[in-house]
Amino acid sequence: MFDLGWQEFILIAIITVIVVGPKDLPRVVRSISQWVRKARSMAREFQNSLEEVAREAELEDVRREMQSISKEGVGKSLEKQFDPDGSVRSTVEEARKSANTDEIEADLKALDSEAKSGMSKSSSAPAPAVETADDYAAKSVTAATPKPVPTSDPAAEPASPRPKADSAASGQG
Repeated sequence: MFDLGWQEFILIAIITVIVVGPKDLPRVVRSISQWVRKARSMAREFQNSLEEVAREAELEDVRREMQSISKEGVGKSLEKQFDPDGSVRSTVEEARKSANTDEIEADLKALDSEAKSGMSKSSSAPAPAVETADDYAAKSVTAATPKPVPTSDPAAEPASPRPKADSAASGQG
């Protein structure tokens, strides 16, 4: 604080003993320590009040910022933070125009409304089942297998799936 070394403290102690005297020294030291304690507590209170004022000012800034966000809306305030010059917005708008997204969105909305109106008209009819990949594979396998051709004689046995020549060629015969 005052940057006093041990030599200065010894000099102050010697002068205090000579001026005050050894008899009254404890009383003087006690009163000086009380003054120092009071000065420190006042400095601490002052510092705490300054910190509180700073916190309140910070809080007021945050409060103002939150009010401006709530007035503008979160989207606009975020846009102001991330795209202050509007370059990102203009790029996105150009991309939308070049891709004709407005037309695509209109077509999608029209299809969606048609689908909803179609569902409301035929609400009594059950919804078509969604075909899974397994169902599709099973259909394609059954479609690929040849069906037996009916013979003219209904009493005749159906032909065996393998001709005898194949079984003889494979060595099973």
